Amino acid sequence: FWGCADTVIKNIVIANDVKLYVPDAFTPNGDGLNDIFQPKGRGIQKYTLTIYDRWANVIFQTNNFTTGWDGTRGGSNCPLDVYVWKINVTDTNGKIQELTGHVVLVN
Repeated sequence: FWGCADTVIKNIVIANDVKLYVPDAFTPNGDGLNDIFQPKGRGIQKYTLTIYDRWANVIFQTNNFTTGWDGTRGGSNCPLDVYVWKINVTDTNGKIQELTGHVVLVN
């Protein structure tokens, strides 16, 4: 306006957000449907999934996001029950989150 020029520069940081879906039940009965308890998500750099029984014994643990729990412990089927899961995730910006919940093993 009236021969004046102006410039504005602003940096915008777009942070990758962790998106995680964790099912609350699964049926490891070999029918090909929901046989594996496996969270899904994106924006995850590091990942640890631990499954506990009701007495806080570790039943399953993995650091591989593409590996899920098949409802067994040491090659034997676990009983139908409620199990506690704990997930530690690190996003691409280095932010660490610890999430907990439960999953029902049904038949």
